[in-house]
Amino acid sequence: MSALAADPLKEVRTLKRWVRVGVYTAILASEPLYIFVLHMSLSQVLVGLVIGLVIAFTAIEGAFAQIFKLRKRSAYPNVLLVELGTAGRLSPAVQHGLAVTLRLIRGRRDSLP
Repeated sequence: MSALAADPLKEVRTLKRWVRVGVYTAILASEPLYIFVLHMSLSQVLVGLVIGLVIAFTAIEGAFAQIFKLRKRSAYPNVLLVELGTAGRLSPAVQHGLAVTLRLIRGRRDSLP
């Protein structure tokens, strides 16, 4: 993208990364509580850990897939308009608009739902 149009998904990617770190750290950090305080067996702890990780993964990925979809829907037309505003004539604007649209659609692999 050009210097005029920043990546509209950068903040969402950063937020997703921090949510993952926080949630998975909280899940793993609570394991000693189950073992030493609640005296759960190793099999109970492992089953609970797997279930917790599956629930967390599903919730995080599902929520952020929807956030990415909504963010793209609202931000991509604005990015395209900013980029088109830099072209002076119609023909270069159309060519530039097509290039920008392709760049936005392809985007980064991890930003696609």
